[in-house]
Amino acid sequence: MLGSVLEVGLATPDIGASCRFYGQLGFGSADTGDIWSHHYGVMTCRGLNCGLHGLRRPSPWLSFVKADVASLAGQLDAAGHRISQARLGDDVFHELELRDPAGLVLRVLEARSFPPPHAVPPLTLLGRFEALSLPLDDFGAGIAFWESLGLSAAPAQAPWKQLRVELPGFTLAYHRPTLHDEPLLLFQQPDLQPAAEALESLGVRPEQGLGGFGTPEHRIVASPEHLALVLLA
Repeated sequence: MLGSVLEVGLATPDIGASCRFYGQLGFGSADTGDIWSHHYGVMTCRGLNCGLHGLRRPSPWLSFVKADVASLAGQLDAAGHRISQARLGDDVFHELELRDPAGLVLRVLEARSFPPPHAVPPLTLLGRFEALSLPLDDFGAGIAFWESLGLSAAPAQAPWKQLRVELPGFTLAYHRPTLHDEPLLLFQQPDLQPAAEALESLGVRPEQGLGGFGTPEHRIVASPEHLALVLLA
């Protein structure tokens, strides 16, 4: 119902610093125009577009693209969803926002805010992108929310107990807050120690920090936007 996933939105005080950070990790970049009045950049790898916004707002959020956002607003209202913000006038770029049970802002745009990148790296120093994972106590609420939008959310046990939602072109997951009480960007890294050494050589310090019995071998890197990037063995 919400369309295809465009980007994981991140607010950053310094677009240049964020772009340099992701660039040295092996992310590619996308061309961006002047669709937004604020500074805007996009760094990309297979399965993930990081939309870097010169804004002051909670991060991350998830942006979708869907034609006829005005009609979608009526469908969401009929399904009992509360739209927290909308711009639907005749002379504006149509967009709306709602929230999932974890509090993640789901932002739906009427068109892409950047063209498809010319080259998208399949891997970065972090590994292969897997999912955006959010802390959520009530998995049942997550299942009900996504089913009301015409999608299914399925429990999974690896790499830990979680709920996974396969969105068009993107995987969203939920984990227990006891594992980590903040959002995580998950990457699968088959060679964890060499990857950690390569990151350290760039001045990026990977650390451990996920809790819970049975947590797999991992490293966490903090992005300039204070988002946890997790390398999973």
